[in-house]
Amino acid sequence: TEVTGLSELLLRTWERRYKVVVPYRTNAGQRLYNQKNITRLQYLKALTGNGRRIGDIAHLDDSTLQQLAMPYGKSDFGTLDIAMQSVIDVMRKKCIGSILSFDRELLESLLDSSLARFSRSVLRDHVIFPVLVEIGDKWRRSELSIAHEHFASEVISNFITTHWLSPRFTSNSQLLVVATPVNHFHSIPALFLVDEAMSQGWNALYLGTNLPASDIALACQKKNASALALSIVHSTSESSLETELVSIRKLLTPDFPILIGGSGASKMRSLLSQVNARFMFKFSELSKFFTEYCQNSGSHLGNEL
Repeated sequence: TEVTGLSELLLRTWERRYKVVVPYRTNAGQRLYNQKNITRLQYLKALTGNGRRIGDIAHLDDSTLQQLAMPYGKSDFGTLDIAMQSVIDVMRKKCIGSILSFDRELLESLLDSSLARFSRSVLRDHVIFPVLVEIGDKWRRSELSIAHEHFASEVISNFITTHWLSPRFTSNSQLLVVATPVNHFHSIPALFLVDEAMSQGWNALYLGTNLPASDIALACQKKNASALALSIVHSTSESSLETELVSIRKLLTPDFPILIGGSGASKMRSLLSQVNARFMFKFSELSKFFTEYCQNSGSHLGNEL
């Protein structure tokens, strides 16, 4: 526990519930961890400490965990000086406090000052997302009401729309359509997908949340979109989601790029493979897609609705 920074209770819980590592046991029952075990636990601690849910990442292999944990071990955040990491921790706590007291003015002020102080990726990944994760966890533990969660989502969504997604001129003809499917109501990750596309020089059309397959496909066709990105934050009935994704795929051509991200999607890899959709675990993978698309651009016109 000293090497990994995890408490014994948390380590035992992770082993029992998620089988994150399987240590060797001596005849006396003592657990022994090799270096591979220790490194894996360090990756998991870094990721959960910066907003990831253990249930969403415990199944990932060591190579994937290493890639995801890399930003937290570089000057971006992890070994960024301790003072800055402390500032970010304090900012998160203040945001949580403002949400618990329904203080809109304070929350907006904290977000404004964070945008001026931190890079967008740090604000997104180490302030906003961890705050939302904590609010969601507190709601599930009945430590706050659904009104708190809705309040936080509304204020943060409005902040992103008005202060973050400033219009950017681009001569690029590529268009990314962004939405969430039926029964998925979280707009914030989708808005960040819009921002990521715009930052890469693409045009982006945000349709909104909780949209049926036919409407999403129609927008892609009418706008002659280059790709579709869907955000799936929470796991819902896989059968209902399968119906929506299969419908979208049928209404579009077989090779039309469909990109899907979010913690809810991470548990449905086989379904995504079935509909030929590309899973994105982090925002940087969207940039990778854009590069590949430019290298292999082609026509992806949908079937007639």
